[in-house]
Amino acid sequence: MKKNKWKVFGSVLLLAVCSLVIVQGRNRHDGMVSSKNIEEVTITVYSDYPTYDSLKDLENDSTYIVEGQYTGLLSTWNADRLPSDPSQEDPTSYSEGRKYGFTVSRVLKGEDVPEEIEINKVYSVQAKYLDENGEEIAYQLPTQYYTEPQIGETYLLFLNYDAECSGTYFSAGEPGEIMMGSDGLSETCSNLFNPPANQPEMLTTYAEGENTIYRISFPRERREDLYQDFLSGIPWEELLDQVKAVAE
Repeated sequence: MKKNKWKVFGSVLLLAVCSLVIVQGRNRHDGMVSSKNIEEVTITVYSDYPTYDSLKDLENDSTYIVEGQYTGLLSTWNADRLPSDPSQEDPTSYSEGRKYGFTVSRVLKGEDVPEEIEINKVYSVQAKYLDENGEEIAYQLPTQYYTEPQIGETYLLFLNYDAECSGTYFSAGEPGEIMMGSDGLSETCSNLFNPPANQPEMLTTYAEGENTIYRISFPRERREDLYQDFLSGIPWEELLDQVKAVAE
């Protein structure tokens, strides 16, 4: 098993600026024209997130395993909480969580799971960039783990429950989300274990200062030797039988 311990919403460490390129003149940023300079920044990011290399270990760390369908995006919310009272958001920081509705059709592990639950997915975390004047600029750093659910498709989710902060369910780790494909076979939904063929190698975001827009990029984590997909290509009912057998 390859596993990292984490807090409810994970953590991100920004390590180093690797390259800087300043571009003068008018530019477009988020659909708007700006006369600010653009400075290209490449950073290194390490994330603390649990990963698994066997169904047994993934199941052991999942309080709930459910089959069902996503019904839609319910809301976005601030996943940064006050350490003294995690039920309250941190007014000085913002990391975006996305809450999705999910209809449970079958419970393979766990008790007292409602038919309708909320799944939280972390979309981005707050980070800060130190500009040339030594000022900190807050910006949203996208998480490489976020995958957008396909509404109405059948999923198998490996979950834990966050009673302290949000009252939502969240993925136990990677790979914790499996979808039934049109051919009836399982498809691992993970940017680490089963990345899309057209997935860009870099993630990009922006931090905007007084005179400069910093276009910040970082490479996705790609380790084919470490993240081997062990849950794709299995007939759906066979996968459910395997899960039930391990859970017994």
